[in-house]
Amino acid sequence: MVAQREFSSVQALRAIAALSVVAWHSSLTIKNLTYTYWHPEQYPGVWPWWSLPFSHLYAGVDIFFVISGFIMTMIASELDRGGARRFFIDRLVRIVPPYWFFTAAVMIAYLLDPGFNLGKFGPDTLGNLERIASSLFFVPQDSPVLPVGWTLVHEMLFYGVTSVAIWFGLARRLPMVLAVIVAIALAQFFTGTAVGNGVLFSPFYIEFLFGALTYTHIDAISHRRPAMQIALGTALFFATSILLSYGLLPELGRFVAFGGVGVLLISGLTGLEPQLRREGSSFFDLLVRIGGASYTLYLSHWLVLSAAGKVGAMAFKSAPLFVVIVWQMSGIVLAVAFSLIFYRTVELPVHRWLKSRMGRSVRAAGTGGEQGAIAN
Repeated sequence: MVAQREFSSVQALRAIAALSVVAWHSSLTIKNLTYTYWHPEQYPGVWPWWSLPFSHLYAGVDIFFVISGFIMTMIASELDRGGARRFFIDRLVRIVPPYWFFTAAVMIAYLLDPGFNLGKFGPDTLGNLERIASSLFFVPQDSPVLPVGWTLVHEMLFYGVTSVAIWFGLARRLPMVLAVIVAIALAQFFTGTAVGNGVLFSPFYIEFLFGALTYTHIDAISHRRPAMQIALGTALFFATSILLSYGLLPELGRFVAFGGVGVLLISGLTGLEPQLRREGSSFFDLLVRIGGASYTLYLSHWLVLSAAGKVGAMAFKSAPLFVVIVWQMSGIVLAVAFSLIFYRTVELPVHRWLKSRMGRSVRAAGTGGEQGAIAN
């Protein structure tokens, strides 16, 4: 097992995963325009088969979960039993403030303009308040106020599992703990039961497990033809997307296949990292920067893209197709730019201030912890 260290390659992959999700949701910028061509699967017979992967860019979330398993296993391996409480509090400090901020932004946007209803608020005030409370405290629900909040419920449960493993002295056996949970999840899936609303033992733990196993074997696998691993991961993503589009892959296949994509990309990029560092690739450096701000990007992009959609509908609702495409790409660039600025000017300073106020060890959730998956 390797010692805890910084993986710039994983930061870059976090950027790729976040950008995939942003691209997937970029239809928000053009949904009110005349040419609503996105997503391809909505227009059978119009788009060629090779375009179908664009309808499965949500796989960025699956890659996030694999990265989370990788990074949390790395952090846990360095902690003794006394580090369980510190680990969980560090995770809360990192995750909760930005999540609450953008959840509040959704609520404020609705109060200012009820037509800008990302939180899907209805006339039932009590029901709205219940949904808000559930969203803020990561209670599983079908429609959190911040639409991407459902993924953080899975993350928080995983962090809880990791904390318990550390508490019981099983930090270095976290993959075994996750394997047990996966076994329960599979039994639950095949028997049709759903403990904890299907979230407590979710199939997503397959991806957390894949990430954990990748970390424990990273030095043994990352140097084995890393470029080929990246190519295989990319090919597996395309093949899985096509199979899903035609209904040829079982439901569990998504978690295994996209989890495999995450494993191959982590291993391949880690293997190529020394070469990328030596060559000083500016594109790689940009991905690392975006990876650092990927949590902000993940939380904020829905708001930014929806706002761009409102502006687009007012400015050029019947614009030609070329303008629509440019506007969609501009929305993605705007979302990335906003995340980079917000991360540097707000999120990072606030996080550092909270860390200093709480007097927690930077080492427990510093470089490694800040490279977590959805929440960096």
